[in-house]
Amino acid sequence: MDLKNIQKKLFNLSLVLFVLLIISFLPFFNSSNKVKSVDSAIINPKNKNSVEQIILYGKTDTKAASGTPEIIETENSRLIIKKQDDFWFLSFNDNFIPVNQIQVNSFLEELCKIQKFYKISDSKKALKALSLEESDSADFCIQLSQNTVLFNLSGKSENKVYIRSTVSDKVFEIQNSKLVSFLNSDVNFWADSSIIPQSVFANSSIQSIRIIKDGRQIVYDEKSTIKKLLSLTHGKFQYSIPLPADELKDDFQSTDNINSLQNSQYFSQQFPERFRFIEQTTIFADFGDGSEIKIHAKPLTDESYVLTYAFFPANQIEKPLREIIQEFNYSVIVSSWTMNNFTGE
Repeated sequence: MDLKNIQKKLFNLSLVLFVLLIISFLPFFNSSNKVKSVDSAIINPKNKNSVEQIILYGKTDTKAASGTPEIIETENSRLIIKKQDDFWFLSFNDNFIPVNQIQVNSFLEELCKIQKFYKISDSKKALKALSLEESDSADFCIQLSQNTVLFNLSGKSENKVYIRSTVSDKVFEIQNSKLVSFLNSDVNFWADSSIIPQSVFANSSIQSIRIIKDGRQIVYDEKSTIKKLLSLTHGKFQYSIPLPADELKDDFQSTDNINSLQNSQYFSQQFPERFRFIEQTTIFADFGDGSEIKIHAKPLTDESYVLTYAFFPANQIEKPLREIIQEFNYSVIVSSWTMNNFTGE
């Protein structure tokens, strides 16, 4: 082999080694630069009961459709799920609304599952860019007794979520499509959609459902009939206007006084031709411990009714929880078909 061939082969070998050396410094091939994952849970299962609040920050406007009033979410609106004596309830736009207890428990279980965490930053400067600097900048947060966990959707993937605990500047990324569905939710996702939300008085069973319409009363006390009525659900919380519980308690069946209530004024103005107070139906759900739910029903259109709620907890319910339940006052829409199931028409 002549000297030229040897030099040529040495040159080619040197070129290959040089290219391999360059490639070895690239992140894709350098194992030391790979993003490593850590198996963990967002919340330690032992701390599950220390979750005090779940907060979803409203950041987008919801447009009204077909002239029907809807909840308009603003930058300042917050959907807050709070706990009192292991009972979860929902606060939205200054209204207290019964929450779907199963939905909340499912969310907490998801937080306690072991999943892969990828650390993407531990820099304080990066927190603002990731919208995880303060609670108000995040999409979602979980408040525990001694800590707050912030969440933000990455925007780049349907399954990615950024997470940070307020006790640290570290930001992690997880991939969890089920968790994303919780973070993308609204009041209708979390609220109890039952027309008669029996979960409010979960420690007592419904003894009867009474309907008063046009001066006549219908009483349902058979278990099979009650079970059927309890399965009926209402539509979305298309509006939610505070209704004074004290006034409603005193004047619930008074046509003259009902006209002074805020809900009545609002709907009378919006639908003057359809919202007639002489056409009134009242639904009573009577519980074994003496608690009661009263629902005032009015025709809204030819195909729908508006239901206005008031809750009256029994005296034996602990005072803090009793006072919260008394503040459950809200309105929803149901179809005429659903109302006919109650009135037997």
